[in-house]
Amino acid sequence: MKKSRRRVVRLSDAEDYDRRADTDEFISAIPDVVVPLEDGEEDQLQGLAFWKDQMPPHYGAS
Repeated sequence: MKKSRRRVVRLSDAEDYDRRADTDEFISAIPDVVVPLEDGEEDQLQGLAFWKDQMPPHYGAS
């Protein structure tokens, strides 16, 4: 006698399955730290000024 098999559908295959529903809110181990700017310091450097700020001190030394 042959047994009939039931088709099993994983929950993740359902179209309206929300994967985030079973998990808690994400809490970062690294807090967002706000660093106050010094007087006269620009918020962001633009263009070449940004890259010059990122270069190591020995870069382009003559």
